[in-house]
Amino acid sequence: MSSHRIEYAESHLFKATYKFLFPLYTKFYDWTIEGGENIPKDGRILYVGYHSIHNHDIFPIGASIYKATGELPRGLVHRLVMLVLGPLLYPLGCIEGSQKEAIQAYDEGCNCVCMPGGGEEAMQGFESAYKLIWKSNSGKQRTGFAALARKVNAIIVPFVTRNGEEMFFNIFAYLWNIVGLSRLYERLLHLPQPFKWLSTQIKMYVWFLVWTFLSIPVPVRAGIVFGKPIIPGKDESEVDLAQRTKNQLQKLIDRVNPGHKVHYEDDFFFQLAYKFIFPYFIYFYNWSIENQDIIPKTGRILYVGYHSIHAHDLFPIGASIYKATGELPRGLFHHTFMFLVGMMISPNHLLSFNIGPFFRHWGCIAGTPKEAIKAYNEGYNCCCMPGGGEEAMRGFESAYKVIWKSNSGRQREGFAELAIEVDATIVPFVTRNGEEMVFSIIGFLWNIVGLSRLYERLLNIPSFRWIGAQIKMNIPYLIWAFLSIPIPVQAGIVFGKPIVPIEGESADKLAERTRTQMQELVNRVNSGGHSYSRGLKDRFQS
Repeated sequence: MSSHRIEYAESHLFKATYKFLFPLYTKFYDWTIEGGENIPKDGRILYVGYHSIHNHDIFPIGASIYKATGELPRGLVHRLVMLVLGPLLYPLGCIEGSQKEAIQAYDEGCNCVCMPGGGEEAMQGFESAYKLIWKSNSGKQRTGFAALARKVNAIIVPFVTRNGEEMFFNIFAYLWNIVGLSRLYERLLHLPQPFKWLSTQIKMYVWFLVWTFLSIPVPVRAGIVFGKPIIPGKDESEVDLAQRTKNQLQKLIDRVNPGHKVHYEDDFFFQLAYKFIFPYFIYFYNWSIENQDIIPKTGRILYVGYHSIHAHDLFPIGASIYKATGELPRGLFHHTFMFLVGMMISPNHLLSFNIGPFFRHWGCIAGTPKEAIKAYNEGYNCCCMPGGGEEAMRGFESAYKVIWKSNSGRQREGFAELAIEVDATIVPFVTRNGEEMVFSIIGFLWNIVGLSRLYERLLNIPSFRWIGAQIKMNIPYLIWAFLSIPIPVQAGIVFGKPIVPIEGESADKLAERTRTQMQELVNRVNSGGHSYSRGLKDRFQS
């Protein structure tokens, strides 16, 4: 231990606040310390937490760590904050949150504490409360804390404040948010420099002053909760370590402060299906997951795929993404499938009455822009099949052809608009021998005698187009979903190369680029089109 170490826990300011202020927090909030057994007894530690909007939990967090361990960690604070409030924060153990200062603190025998989301995470509106936002205004992912942990060989201990956001109420911020001004201001942050920088600085200082000095304490039950330690892997990159920490901390937040986000992968019905139905797919189809290593480890993702005629591969697709990434994406479904029970049931909504609530247990939502953007804001990724029912309901002669065109004749570009809007990387995927997974004698005869093609002609009649499409969407689904025979072909999900939206690229260009790359992936994985013999050979002659 270096002789230069300063015991900030012995400073007059910290001793005074710990003796007189901390007991007020303890009394007013019934403040508790939970999970103290998760703090390692020896070795270097980096405490990593979520940043509240009001900052008032920062002092009791430090005081709680001191109470639990007998040592006050060095708080890593933004340099601009230290520039203004340094004289007040230094005696409480805070330092500038640079790699140099932090490493020096560890060399002096101190541990450190940080909140990687910083001001960007703290300044979000109420609708983003308890959501980890570890991305700077420049668009870079926050991985510096992970690099620090690796450099100093520190174990990461995640923590969260129970009911932290609810500790204070601010009428000005509440009105600012409720009338939509917070979301309007967010748009200013998308302006080019230097307006973006100036808008951010104004927001940061106004936010700090309003929330810190004009808030009213609310006597909720509060306290610090420590999560299980995270030990950096020997060959783990800082990006992977940062993502693993973020995932574990978000789950801790969701457990301690539930109600803002549901982890559908933890849903009873999904876990039941994952444990008992997914193994059936693995056994019967020798189901595999290919190229999972090319799925981005950080950032938002929109999984985009091809829609089979029978829909039996939908569940194993979602289960495979969960197995490969540890997270279940929100499936974007046609609104007729997701229509809520209890609303008026027309023939168009018959299926939704039956299966909408069932699909919701697997994380599926109506595939509207509003619902999808909301899902991303809540911290989910999404998955969609732009061709939808129109792509799925084609005859065998159109199998494995990417058809992203609605019955009205419009090209399907909504997914591309979504990817651009939420800054998501598109990851294409296809099911190997997906169309061959089941066989329907009714569907086969319907197609072989040419009735499928005749029906397509009827859909070109304007007066019949809408009702014809509804009949076609519901009847074939019921036939293929419930009256099909499983065929033990070799099946599985294959991921293609990620597609990153180019700055300034239009939605139609991105959609076409994705469609082209998607068709190439489909052709490579399922060469030759629809073929039961190929699927069986892949299974039993490979």
